[in-house]
Amino acid sequence: MSFDLYSSRFIYFFIPFLFSNIINSAFRYALEYLILPRNVPEIGGDVQRFMIDNFLYLLVFFVSIMFVWWVTSTIANGVAVEYASSLLERGEVDIERGFLIVVYNLKTLLAAGLVTGVLTVLGLLCFIVPGVILMIMFALVIPVIVIEQRGALESLGRSRKLVDKGWGKTLTVIIMTGIIMVVVGIIGEMLGLVVYQLRDLVSAVVISLAQPIQPIALTYLYYSMRVKEHLAAAPITPTVPAAPEPKPVVPVETYPRFCYICGQEVPPDAIFCPRCGRQVRRPSSYPLRST
Repeated sequence: MSFDLYSSRFIYFFIPFLFSNIINSAFRYALEYLILPRNVPEIGGDVQRFMIDNFLYLLVFFVSIMFVWWVTSTIANGVAVEYASSLLERGEVDIERGFLIVVYNLKTLLAAGLVTGVLTVLGLLCFIVPGVILMIMFALVIPVIVIEQRGALESLGRSRKLVDKGWGKTLTVIIMTGIIMVVVGIIGEMLGLVVYQLRDLVSAVVISLAQPIQPIALTYLYYSMRVKEHLAAAPITPTVPAAPEPKPVVPVETYPRFCYICGQEVPPDAIFCPRCGRQVRRPSSYPLRST
């Protein structure tokens, strides 16, 4: 379903991630030119001495790159979630509205992303398993913020509550989308080696082709968990069996009766013949004789 939705509106989902990756690459090149020293040692040289002497420059370089990547990727993922939600709910995409919603909630998205990122990294350092659990718990933070307009800390609790409806499904989505990203990233690097002068551009285009799959899949997962939540919260009303319909009253058709002695016609409820006085019917109040 995620691939079908992506292919139906390919340009809408592809362009935000392409811009994000191009901006990241351009910013990295600019920092390399402005900040990094020119006396980079060759392979096998005194790299440790170089890092110690230029520690401050390297720190500014990597922190700046991570910050720009954090902002651009957050915007791209938020826009993809908003577009997917609009298609699922209204069947159309409003590009301007989707971008403005993400920009309006950008501080919340960045704050929630920072908290989840720090907690996940710390969890991964603690024997990996806690980090995986936190990654699953907070997988739906961006859909919750974009679709439900919740705050940063509130979205964390809301994501955990929704994920409780399907831990296995959430883990499956994370693993499958992660595998797709890794495979496509390797393909992008291999293609970049073929056209070495344009390797960064080729790599950015190839990776941008796969990145929208994850936010679209998480949006589908969000709505799936919402359905389970509504079904679990719906009150169960006991079904009362309907009363059986009364059987229709069939009128009893009466036939004329005659005395078996004199042949006189007698009324249906008569006990004795009005002509000869012979008993023609046993009264209902008479007890039956045993035979």
